[in-house]
Amino acid sequence: MKLAEKHKRFVVEGFAQFKLLHIIVDEFMGEFEDELDKIFDESYSPRNILGEKIDRRAKLSALFRRLNLTHSQFPEKYRDLFHEERERFLSHYRDTTLHIPDNILRELEALYTLTRERAFGTLDTKDISLALQILKTIAACNAANAQDDIVEITPEEAKQLSTTAKTLTRQVKQEARQLAKIADQK
Repeated sequence: MKLAEKHKRFVVEGFAQFKLLHIIVDEFMGEFEDELDKIFDESYSPRNILGEKIDRRAKLSALFRRLNLTHSQFPEKYRDLFHEERERFLSHYRDTTLHIPDNILRELEALYTLTRERAFGTLDTKDISLALQILKTIAACNAANAQDDIVEITPEEAKQLSTTAKTLTRQVKQEARQLAKIADQK
């Protein structure tokens, strides 16, 4: 099984764009569909412990893992490509309206969703810690935004707001506990 230079670059660029391994594998198989037979020498068919043939997706996943910057065997010659692609990706992604509190919360919630999905998928303590930190930041932003608006509230509204705040706090705590459990299992 042999990857050409363009294949390796495709994978490194995918990781630089924060894509998950299974997504890179799927995109790779779609992009290079007509080249898959050349990449996979069918006479070479590794087998797992039970003697079953390993499928193409599993082979690609195993091969692609080391093309991620976080892998200990990441090829040094792709380091510049990774950083250039990461910077290019972020420059197109950046939101120039982040001075608006609602936009900040929207971005934090998007990042939390991605990080949480990754944390549950990999069970990596770094991802779990990052998801927990983003969750705490969202709660802090919500609290800060709530203090910015000084509004006169009737006693009936105060009770309703208090109930809502308790519910939201309970949800944040529950999510944090769930992330902490995953970290403990790791």
